[in-house]
Amino acid sequence: MKNKWLDHTVMYGFKLTLCTSEKMYWRQHRKLSKRWPAPHWVSEGHAAMHKYDQKHGSPLIVVCIDDKTRRAVEVAGLLAHEAVHVKQQLMRYVGEAEPSDEFEAYVVQNITQNLLDEYARQKKRR
Repeated sequence: MKNKWLDHTVMYGFKLTLCTSEKMYWRQHRKLSKRWPAPHWVSEGHAAMHKYDQKHGSPLIVVCIDDKTRRAVEVAGLLAHEAVHVKQQLMRYVGEAEPSDEFEAYVVQNITQNLLDEYARQKKRR
């Protein structure tokens, strides 16, 4: 299964993808970075966000989730948690120190929906 880069409706050029297996993460890491050793694909919390800076352009964000033995509600919670970290990176990138509450909520909602859609797409094909 290949992961795909997700919707750019939040911020054009800010790229986001999801890896639901360690193999997917390592494939993506090799494409995006020469850094070795790479960070662990997920943290103790079973999910992680990795940021890759491009020389010219916006950051590339890779969200990873280890969903083995996870219920659907836990997966949704983990992806929502990682969506907040993605939003934080986005706000740093655009230099927005104090976004409005409503803007933050819409951004997290958009990122979460994109991650959940990609999660469902990847799981459906397995």
